[in-house]
Amino acid sequence: MTWQWPAAATLHAWVQRGLMTVVLGGAAINSFTSIAHLAQRCGFEGLSWAFPFIVDAAAAYGMAVWLRHQRAWREAAFLTLAAVAFSTTINVIDHYAPAHDPVAAGMGALAPAMLAGVLFVAHRNNRVPSTRPVPGTGPVAGLPSRVPQNPPPKTPGTPVPSTEPNQPVPNPRPAPRKPGTPVPDPHHVTEVRTRLGKGEKITKQVVMDEYRIGTAKALAVLAAARNGHGGA
Repeated sequence: MTWQWPAAATLHAWVQRGLMTVVLGGAAINSFTSIAHLAQRCGFEGLSWAFPFIVDAAAAYGMAVWLRHQRAWREAAFLTLAAVAFSTTINVIDHYAPAHDPVAAGMGALAPAMLAGVLFVAHRNNRVPSTRPVPGTGPVAGLPSRVPQNPPPKTPGTPVPSTEPNQPVPNPRPAPRKPGTPVPDPHHVTEVRTRLGKGEKITKQVVMDEYRIGTAKALAVLAAARNGHGGA
């Protein structure tokens, strides 16, 4: 078994995670030092180490819920930004208090500010596109939802369907899909099917990272692509 380079989308996602980890680690170290230092100045000698843990843990928990867009992601975003704002304030005070130097205070606010910016970009980047209808494209109030169409012209020799009460009227509409079943994007299915034909190993995570879709849609795209590819 030979090692292969990961797909471009997967490699790009890992690079993003690595850079974000660098920013998170630097901001956490900076925040820990400043909060612990200021707690010692305020007289919390034995408990100075607990204050930065509380603030950083609150920010980390809120960030995990926020970026995963879980049920309480709005409250988690508020908690995360509040913890970052508190850390920024403490850093500014800790760096400004000794010598009243505004440049040092600005440097103290740099790391939390960068952390807030990275969190906002990550939130926008991981956000699932809305499936709500675009205003102006739905049915207009007061008008029928379907425009009646004129019947096709009759051709000599064409049988006319019976409309007697005992004869069932055929339903030309296809059977409705089960509620909650995602509809895969045909463009995504075609691309994945082509890559499978070239022998690439496409996983659910690769499809999710490359097309920015959820787990259910990624599985639907893979299933449709593999069915058309002969189960490959």
